[in-house]
Amino acid sequence: MSKLKTAITRITDSISLKAKIQLIFFLFLIIPLLLFTLISYLKTNRLILSQTLSYMSQSYDECVSILDRYFLSMSNSMDNILSSEDIYQMAENGMHNPVLARQAQYHRLNQLFGYMKKVSDIDRIMLYLKSSTLYVQNEQSLLSLNAFENSEWYQSLLKQNKSRFWLPPGYITESDGRPSPYFSYVSILYSPQELTQPMGLMRVDISQNKITQILKDVPLSEDVTICLTDETASFFDRDGKAGDFSYADITDSSTSAGQHQWEFVAYRDEKYILRSESLVPSGWYLTAALPRHSIFSAQHQLYQDLLTGLFLIGVISYVLACITANSSLKRLYFLNKEIKKMEKGDFGIHLTPSGRDEIGEIMNSFLSMSRRMKEMIDERYEMGQAIKSAELNALQAQINPHFLYNSMDLINCIAIQNNVPQITEMVAALVRFYRLSLNSGNETVTLRQELMHVKTYIQIQNMRFEEKIYFSCNEEEWMDNCIIPKIILQPLAENAIIHGILENENQTGRIDIRFSREHSPSGKDEIYIRMKDDGVGMPPELLERILWEDCSHQGSGYGVKNVNVRLQLYFGPNYGLCYKSCQPGGTEVTVHIPAVTADADSETRKSSPM
Repeated sequence: MSKLKTAITRITDSISLKAKIQLIFFLFLIIPLLLFTLISYLKTNRLILSQTLSYMSQSYDECVSILDRYFLSMSNSMDNILSSEDIYQMAENGMHNPVLARQAQYHRLNQLFGYMKKVSDIDRIMLYLKSSTLYVQNEQSLLSLNAFENSEWYQSLLKQNKSRFWLPPGYITESDGRPSPYFSYVSILYSPQELTQPMGLMRVDISQNKITQILKDVPLSEDVTICLTDETASFFDRDGKAGDFSYADITDSSTSAGQHQWEFVAYRDEKYILRSESLVPSGWYLTAALPRHSIFSAQHQLYQDLLTGLFLIGVISYVLACITANSSLKRLYFLNKEIKKMEKGDFGIHLTPSGRDEIGEIMNSFLSMSRRMKEMIDERYEMGQAIKSAELNALQAQINPHFLYNSMDLINCIAIQNNVPQITEMVAALVRFYRLSLNSGNETVTLRQELMHVKTYIQIQNMRFEEKIYFSCNEEEWMDNCIIPKIILQPLAENAIIHGILENENQTGRIDIRFSREHSPSGKDEIYIRMKDDGVGMPPELLERILWEDCSHQGSGYGVKNVNVRLQLYFGPNYGLCYKSCQPGGTEVTVHIPAVTADADSETRKSSPM
C-alpha cells in the first residue's frame, strides 16, 4: 500500500498544477457522472425489459387463449358432427336410400349444422359427398365431392395418409375458383369396408376475419410482429396475409427458440425478443417477435438527451474551472518567474499582488521578503565596501610602522658606516614596495603584481636579516590577466617570517609560493596559491582559531583573519584561506579564489546593485 501511495505521489508531483486540476475535474466530476449515468441506464434497461415482457406476456397469453378457444370450438364441433350416424349413412348409402329417407337425413343434418353454428364460434359447416346429384342443397352445406376430387389441395390431403387436417385460408380452392377465406378443420370420411377409399369430406370453417381481428386486438405495439406459424414460417399475420417470418432466418439461439418463454435471438442480423406458443391445431404456433431496439428506443432517446445535457454541463464546468484555474495559475506563473530571477541574483522584482486569497497573500509576502532581502544585501555590500576601505586606509596609513622605522634606520646605518651601493638597492626596494601597496588607489591588482609585491617585501627583509630567507615561486602567463585584492600575500609572508622562520634555532628558512589554475567539480575556473614555509609551525589550538580571531595583537601586523574576511567579502563565502601546520615541519597556507579577469570584474561591479 505504501509503495502504491509513493508511486502515485511521484506521478502527481511530476505533472503540472494545471494538469492536476484537470485530472481532479475528470476524476471527481466527469467520471462519477458517467458512472452514475451508466449504472442508471443498465438498471433502467432491466426494469423496462422486465415490465415490457410482463405486459407482453399477459397480452400474448390472452391471445393464445382466445385462439385456442376458437380452434377448440372447431375441433369439438367436428367431433359432435361426426358422432351422428346420419353422416356415415348418407356418405355410404345416400344414393341408394329412398328419397323420403334421404330428405329426412338432409333435414336432420341441416338442423345439426345449424345448432352447432349457433352454440359455437364456427361460421360454416360443409359436407362433401361422392355423388353427382344431390336432391337437397341447403345453403351450400351439402356439396358434391366429385368437383374437387382432382383438385391439388384435395389430392395433397389424400397423400398425407391422415384423416383430419387443419388448413389455413387460401389452402382450399372454392367451387367458384377463388381461394378459401376460412380457417378450415377437415375430416376425410373413409368407407368402413375399404379404409383407403374416401366416400366424403367434412369441413368446419371459421372466417379469417375473426382471427385477423383477434390478432389486431392484441394490445401490443405496431413494432411487434405477431402471426400464426407452422414449423418453418408464418402463414397468417395481422393483415390477413402470409407474412414474411421464417425460422430459417433465426441465428444465435437454441433449437426451441422462444418456445413457452421470451428469448433474445438474432433475426435477420438484428436482435429480437421472440416467443412461440403451440396452439390446438397440431403444428400451429402463435409467434410474437419484437425488435430489441424498439423496447429501449424511448429510453435511448432519453439518455441521449441526458448525455447531451451532461456534456454541455461538463463543457461549461470545464471552461469555468479553466478560467478560475488559469487566474490562479497565471499569478503563480508570474510569482515563479520572479523567484527564479531572484535565484539568479536579480532583485529587480516586477510583481503586482492581486487577489485576497492564499496566492495573493503569498505574493504580498514574497514581495515584502524580496524588498527586505535587497535592502539587507545592499546594506551588507555597503558595509563590506566600507570595511574594506577602512582597512585599506588603515593599512596604507600604518603598514607596520616598526618595519618602516627599522628600514629607514638600516638605510641610515649603511649610509654612514659603509657608504656602499646597497643603500640605493634598499631605497629602490622601499619605493617599489610602497608603490605596489598603494597601487594608485585601486583595490585590486594582478596576480603578477601581487607576487612582485611579496617578492619586494622578502627582498627588504633579507636586507634586514642578512639573507636568511630563501624564496622560490613559479610564474604563469595567465597571472597577468587574473586579479586579486591587493596586500593579500604580504601579511601571510610576514607571519611566515616573524612567527615561523625567525623562531628557528638558526633563524633561517625557506618560503615557497606556487600558483595553479584548476577546474572545480562544478566546472568553474579557480586559482589556488599555496605558500609554504619551513618554520617552527603552529600549535593546534592556534591553527583552529587563526582564521576566526584577531591575532594582530600578537605582532603579526595585519591579521590573517582580516585577509580571510576580505577575500570572502570580495569573492563570496566559498573562498578564502586554509591553513595546515605541524610542529616541527612548518606551515602551509592556501589562498583559494575564482579566476576573475580584470574585464569581468569591471562588468560585475557596474551591474552590482548599490
